[in-house]
Amino acid sequence: MNELLQFIFDNPFLLFLIVMGIFSAYNRYLEEQKKKVEKRTRKTDQPKVELTLPEEVRKEDPLVEKLEEVKEIRLPKAEQVTELVEEVKKTVLETQSTAENKVEETAEELQRLEEKYARLRQAEERMKRLQEEERKRKQEQKSLQAQSQTIDLRSRLNQEGLVESVIMAEILGPPKARRKKNYPFL
Repeated sequence: MNELLQFIFDNPFLLFLIVMGIFSAYNRYLEEQKKKVEKRTRKTDQPKVELTLPEEVRKEDPLVEKLEEVKEIRLPKAEQVTELVEEVKKTVLETQSTAENKVEETAEELQRLEEKYARLRQAEERMKRLQEEERKRKQEQKSLQAQSQTIDLRSRLNQEGLVESVIMAEILGPPKARRKKNYPFL
């Protein structure tokens, strides 16, 4: 026996386990005692309702005998009922307020999105108008260029125009398609 005690006291972990086991057993015992006391107080706190019926009714109806067996009906206390009602009211008000807040937030978000979409639509329409104006302007420029590039041949068929064309022909030479092709590698 001394060896066992010596072994337990020499091993701190084992000693700790034994102490914790005793402590938890004591805590369980205290909890059980609390539960017993609570059960006793619940039974005494609840009002008792006794049903009494006249003798004539008891003899006629067999169910009355069973009702007499149940002598106590346990009803919750008025305080408990009012507390529960108050809690339910609070939760209903909280959920209602949070739901209203959510509705307001989604309405605001919807309004912001509608405004953003309207601005995007306006920008898109503006972009289309600008593109159409640009296309029309380019067409007008092309038509103006085509009109300005037309050379009046009669004004160029004078003596100066012919001299100028001969000089240009000498400078430029024959077209590439009419030149001889000298391929040294063939």
